[in-house]
Amino acid sequence: MVDRIDGLITPPGTQPNTQTSRQGSPASEARPAPSERPPATPETDSVSLTESARQLSELASEASSGDAVDIGRVEDVRQAIDDGTYQINPQQIAERLLATEDSIGE
Repeated sequence: MVDRIDGLITPPGTQPNTQTSRQGSPASEARPAPSERPPATPETDSVSLTESARQLSELASEASSGDAVDIGRVEDVRQAIDDGTYQINPQQIAERLLATEDSIGE
């Protein structure tokens, strides 16, 4: 589905909008080119992040730093899996999953 907004989007298989403006030229020529439009004023633009978005941004920064992975622990778990001695505790997994969900929702 294609929605047309001011004739800027032309659905596939149709001709572009050639409606004329009041001056008699095509409507697309009546609009100023993007380079001719006045720039947005910085004092009117603003962004506000929610607390959850801020926390997620901090977590993403921490995760990308590379310090979050304990290579020794990974090797220990890998070895336990290979040996068949790694045990999974579903209760602990569920509790930690719920705790993580609660901390994100705050």
